[in-house]
Amino acid sequence: MKRTWQFTTLFLFFSFFIFSQTSNNKIFVKEMKGINDSEKIQNALKEAYDSKKETEIIFENKEYVLRVKEESKYLMQLNNYHDLVLNFNNAKFKLDNYKKLIHIEASDRITLKNLYFDFNTLPFSQGIITSVSKDKKTIKVRTDEGYPAFQRIVNNTDIYFGLVNDKISGKHPKKDTRPFYNVSEISRINNSNASITFQNPGNIEPGDTFLFIGAKKDFKGLINIENSNSINIQNIVIYSTPFHVINIENSETNIDMLKVKTKKNRLFSASAMGIIVKNNREKVSISNSYFEALGKDVVSVEKDPLKLKKKLSENQVILKIKNTNSINLQKDDILVFYNEKSGEEIGENRISSVVKQNNTDYLITFKNNTNIKSDRKRYLNKILVYSKSQNNQGFEISNSIFENNHNNAISIYSGENLSFDNLKFKRNVKYALKFEKNINLKKGFDIENISIKNSSFNEIYSSRTGIDFAISSIIFSNPYDDKNDLINSINIEGNYFKQPCNISAITIQNTMNTNISKNKVEIAKKCSADFSYYLKYLDENNKLTQKDNNFIIE
Repeated sequence: MKRTWQFTTLFLFFSFFIFSQTSNNKIFVKEMKGINDSEKIQNALKEAYDSKKETEIIFENKEYVLRVKEESKYLMQLNNYHDLVLNFNNAKFKLDNYKKLIHIEASDRITLKNLYFDFNTLPFSQGIITSVSKDKKTIKVRTDEGYPAFQRIVNNTDIYFGLVNDKISGKHPKKDTRPFYNVSEISRINNSNASITFQNPGNIEPGDTFLFIGAKKDFKGLINIENSNSINIQNIVIYSTPFHVINIENSETNIDMLKVKTKKNRLFSASAMGIIVKNNREKVSISNSYFEALGKDVVSVEKDPLKLKKKLSENQVILKIKNTNSINLQKDDILVFYNEKSGEEIGENRISSVVKQNNTDYLITFKNNTNIKSDRKRYLNKILVYSKSQNNQGFEISNSIFENNHNNAISIYSGENLSFDNLKFKRNVKYALKFEKNINLKKGFDIENISIKNSSFNEIYSSRTGIDFAISSIIFSNPYDDKNDLINSINIEGNYFKQPCNISAITIQNTMNTNISKNKVEIAKKCSADFSYYLKYLDENNKLTQKDNNFIIE
C-alpha cells in the first residue's frame, strides 16, 4: 500500500512538472514594473524571453501614448524569440515620435494581433487650394483644422511632396495630375494658410483638395520582419505612418485582416509603401485585408543586390550586403553577376561554401570558376550580384480590397507561384497589377506561374503623364524577347473589368503559355468598340490562349 502511494505521488509530481513546462505562460503588461507604459512593455518582453516557454503577452484595452527612446529605432525588438503571442487586446497605440513599432529577426512562431496604431503627430496635412498662380506653379492652401503646419512636416521627415485629390469629395486622386508635386518653397501666411511653390506646374485649380506628405527615408518598415518563420499578423489597423507599413525579408509570413486606412475625416494613410516582400525563400500570404489612400505602391515583391567587394581567386570572392540582413546565402545557391552600367549578364555560379566574415561581408567559394575578368576595384564596383535562389517563391493575396491609392496597387519584380484571388480594385491611380522584368538588367529576374482569378477591376484610371502613364489594369512588362527570358505560365480567369476609354484591361509583352478565359470587360458607350480596350499587345512574341471572354459596351 505504501509503495502504491509513493508511486502515485511521484507520478503526480512529474505530471505537474511536465505541465508547468508546456502550458502557456500569460504575462499582463499592466502588472509589470515600470515608470511608464514603454518601460512596462520592455519588461514584459524580457520576462517572455527569459521564460523559454510559449508565452502570450496581454495588453490593456486602452489608449497607449508612447515615446521611443531617441537612441532606439523601434518600440519593441524581438531577436531570437520563439512561440510568442503579442495580444494587443484592441489597444490603441499612439507614438509620440517618428519611430517604428516592432522589429522581428531570427524568430519563430510569433503572432501580433488586435491592435489599432497611429502617430500622435501626423506625417501629412490636408486642406483646400484657395488660389493658383497663372503659371500653375504657386498655390495658396487653407489647411483643415487640427492638421499640422507644412513646415513642421518638413522639419520632421526626410522627403516631402504634394498630391492633389478631387474637389467634390476630396477622397479620390484627381485625374490628369502629376504623380508627385516636388516642393521648392513654402511660405507660412498664418496659422492655417500657406503658400507653396512647385518645381513644375500641374493641372491644379482652386477648390481642389491638397495633401502635403512627409516620409522617412528608411529601408525598413513600421513592422519589420527578417529571417524568421511562422510570423502571423492578425487584425491590425494602421492609420498613418511615414515609413513603409510592413517590410518582410526572407521570412515566412501570414497576414490576415490587416487594414491600412484613413481615419474619420482624413484623406490619407501611409506615406511610403504598404507591404514590401524581398529575398524570400518561404511563402508570404495576405488575406482579408484593406488598403486605402497610400502614397506609394501598396504591395511590392522585389529582391536586393549584393556588391562584389573583392576577387580572391578564379572561384572565390568576397560579397558585401548593403541595407539588408536577409540575403541568406547557402550552399548550392545560384548567384548571377551583372554589369551594373550595361545590364549585361557576366555569368552565374553555384555556391560550394559560405563563410560569414562580419555583419556585411561573406567569403564565397564557387563550384566552378567565375567570368570575373579583373580584380581591380574600379571594375568590381560596377558589378551587381543577385541570388537566383531567393526569388520570392510562393506569394499570394486573396479576399482583399485596394481603394483610392496614389500609385500601383501591386507590383511584382520577381517571383514564382504567384496567386491573386478575389481581389477588388477601386479608383487606384496606376496599375492594379504590374508584373515587370527588371529593365536595367538584361534578362531580368524570373517571373512565372501566375494565377489571377475572380477579381474585379473597377474604374481603374491613371492620373499620370508621359513615362508614368498607366495603360491598363494589368500589365506584363518585359522588354526581353528571348525564349528563356519570357514571363511564363499565366492564367487570368473569371475576372471583371470596368474600363474608362483610355485604359485597356490587360497589356501583354513577351509572355509564354498565357491563358485568358471567362473574363468580362465593360466599357462606356462613348468609347469606340475596339478590341484593344480588352487586350493590348506590346509585341508579337506571345503564346496566348483565349476562351469564352465577354466584351460589353454598357
